[in-house]
Amino acid sequence: MRLEDGRWCLFLDYYGVPGKGQGYVPFVADSLKSGRFVRADERFSFPYGFKHGTILTITPQQYEQIKAHEFSL
Repeated sequence: MRLEDGRWCLFLDYYGVPGKGQGYVPFVADSLKSGRFVRADERFSFPYGFKHGTILTITPQQYEQIKAHEFSL
């Protein structure tokens, strides 16, 4: 994914790797052309211990609509 500062971030999933923890590990590159991604997990934090998923860009209005939605089962 493209970060706000213009760099690129690649998320690798360390699911099921003993001793390495679980979840995503981010790697950042200044450009895709360089192909040089550097591990950057000390600068990122993921809520909820994400392990699988995707990134979806939404508008501020969509975000507010999601926050206001009440879920019922």
